[in-house]
Amino acid sequence: MKYNLLLAAGLTASLMAACGGGGADAGTAPFGSGADTSAGTGTTGTTGGTGSTGGTGSTGGTGSTGGTGSTTPGGGISTVSTGVPNQRYMSISVEKYALNWSIDGDETKVTVRVADSAGNPVPEGTRVQFSTSGGQVQTSCLLTGVSNGTSAISGCSVTFATQDFRPTIGLVAILAWLEGEEAYKDLNGNGAYDAGEPFIDAGRLFRDDNVDGSFTAQVDELNVGATLAGTPGIGTAACVVDPAVPVNDVPTSVPTTCDGAWGRSFVRAAVYLPVADPRSLEAAAVNPAQLRVWTAFGSNDVAAPSGTTVTVKTSPANCTVTVSPAAVPATAVLPTLHQLTSTGAGCAGAAVGVEVKSGDFSKLVTVTLP
Repeated sequence: MKYNLLLAAGLTASLMAACGGGGADAGTAPFGSGADTSAGTGTTGTTGGTGSTGGTGSTGGTGSTGGTGSTTPGGGISTVSTGVPNQRYMSISVEKYALNWSIDGDETKVTVRVADSAGNPVPEGTRVQFSTSGGQVQTSCLLTGVSNGTSAISGCSVTFATQDFRPTIGLVAILAWLEGEEAYKDLNGNGAYDAGEPFIDAGRLFRDDNVDGSFTAQVDELNVGATLAGTPGIGTAACVVDPAVPVNDVPTSVPTTCDGAWGRSFVRAAVYLPVADPRSLEAAAVNPAQLRVWTAFGSNDVAAPSGTTVTVKTSPANCTVTVSPAAVPATAVLPTLHQLTSTGAGCAGAAVGVEVKSGDFSKLVTVTLP
């Protein structure tokens, strides 16, 4: 593989296994008009602020909804929830990563989940935008969330489908974003950002089309905020990432486009799918009794399509051979390894024929047992 090795390790750890910031007190809604609620004998939440304008890119953004008002029943419920989408609490996942790219229209569901700095839902109807470097993805979805005082998990999904463009690096970048606030470490635990607390500064977001973890001019696209006046959090300062802030994924930004201050930004998350085309199906024995299966599409080796089978076709007498896993899993992004386990007196040093098959495409590989 020729793409960034650190990013490849991240893909292996997170994608294949599946396969930041605080805010003001509750009731303060700096990024939209919040819906106030009341509970029991408690006080009614304060009115949310005015909605800010979303960004534009290939699909154009929509302003996010503000935070919800606080409630203070007689028992003294905490008021740390803001309802503002937070970079630290945004994630993206895919139902099936290794689609069949030999056809147009193989589909999967892409899901985004977003919470505020307390890990609570954000208001229902907040819009999430999507863009992709290949195939086709639906423009946006509206989050479920807080509605009429009833909480639900904040999340929404869109459909992604295979078609041209098929990126020649073998990986497709899908980017999701919405307006929210930057990640920070709440050192005093008061549920609000205070001056001097560490944060991750986020500038202009971009879609990392060459999947190297950094901005590459004239390669990476969807440079949101490049020309849009008033884009939140944009400036000319270096984009500082403070290691004291616990995040799973650091938001990628175009260099020197941050503003040096904690506050509003486009919160963002990206996921990468393999261009798993069975027309480029490959398999080879690696180590004793182990088979590597992949798609050699373009400049990188990636996973074969989900469901590609690995089957023992020929084996000697007095030898039983099984394969694990017997198929490429739906969560695969990078090439997969399949272990051959043999039992019987006739196995030692024997040659075994193994077929790797996806639809009408197959490879027959000979594996020598230890």
